[in-house]
Amino acid sequence: MNVSYVRGQDKNQLLIENTLGETDSFEYRMFENCNIPGFLNLKTSYKDGKTYLAYNISSLQDVEKYYQNKEIGYETLDVFLHDILLAYDNAYTHMLSGEKIVLDPKYMYFDVESKHLFLIYYPLYNQTLDESFMSFAEYLLERVDHTDDKAVVLAYKFYKLVKDCNFTISSLRHGLFDKEVCAPKKDDIIEPSQQDCLFNDESNDVGAETAINNDDIYLPKSKGGLFKNLFKKKGTAKESITPSFDSNFDSIGDSFSDSFSDSRLGDISGNISDSVAKESHGFDYAPDKDDSYGKTVFIPQDSPNLYHTLTYLFKNKSQIYELRHFPITIGKLKNEADLVLDDKSISRIHAKITEEKGCLYLEDCNSTNGTYLNGMPLDAKDHIMLEHGDEIKLGNFMLVFD
Repeated sequence: MNVSYVRGQDKNQLLIENTLGETDSFEYRMFENCNIPGFLNLKTSYKDGKTYLAYNISSLQDVEKYYQNKEIGYETLDVFLHDILLAYDNAYTHMLSGEKIVLDPKYMYFDVESKHLFLIYYPLYNQTLDESFMSFAEYLLERVDHTDDKAVVLAYKFYKLVKDCNFTISSLRHGLFDKEVCAPKKDDIIEPSQQDCLFNDESNDVGAETAINNDDIYLPKSKGGLFKNLFKKKGTAKESITPSFDSNFDSIGDSFSDSFSDSRLGDISGNISDSVAKESHGFDYAPDKDDSYGKTVFIPQDSPNLYHTLTYLFKNKSQIYELRHFPITIGKLKNEADLVLDDKSISRIHAKITEEKGCLYLEDCNSTNGTYLNGMPLDAKDHIMLEHGDEIKLGNFMLVFD
């Protein structure tokens, strides 16, 4: 797909070039005249003598970029899977092909507050259901929160179901949601013959946005979740795990390793196993003596700031926000944004600052009112390096980068 992005006066659009130029087919007319639940709105656009399919992505975030440095928990995964199956049902109800639904995280958009998902229907797309669902299932296995037992079970169950080439949307719904997803208790010993039974068993009110004129996987200090052994390599840190606890879950870990041998998941497995082995909670582990800490160094109060900062006015008071970790998301949604700017001119997730090779970059996140750097608006997908003294305008806020 030849994809580009454009920012209009009050909306952001994803454009896909229509290489055939056809706009009068049943599928085009269906999407242009009907608002089909679960899909991005589609309109035909013309630019430089070419025909484009324009999808409105205003105030939505693409799954791939949003979860690049985050993990998907159970509640979000549950909503995603429900919405995907509902979208396919709606497509079939309107006599549309499921093979033209783009199930690629890069082009799947969601509302960060409700978590509801919106898919792209591209009439020129052609990928089998098996290919689309298997690719997405493998993505979920990588990005799921490995410390969230229910999320792990649901992600693996989804993978196991789509691995069956004879699946249907109805069979997926039946297999995923007919029974409540429950993680087994720690003292449950799961025999190999019981595994199939286990895996065959479902806010803040921030208000609307008002348009204006103008490297390591995190594991908490615990035993890493009941299903940590699902994602470890055989033999890794084996000796450091309490035998009685490990024996209860070997069958699941071995089964998972045999059924899914993706090298990327293998890297994740190693990181998790190593991290778990180094925890002192419940494991026989004695860390090597490390003399590298040394003495605490006194820093005078007049020393320069060790972090880059954003300075801005809020309620007539100057505020300084230190950029201590990356990426930094800026918006008004308290549970999602790192820097919260509580104003109706600010989108829920408005902008983002990322770090690459020691340099910081600013980008807009499909905001309603846009992001301006030194008076110049950022286009969709712009990735602009920040320099000392840069002025960033977000809605009614002016922030100075230092």
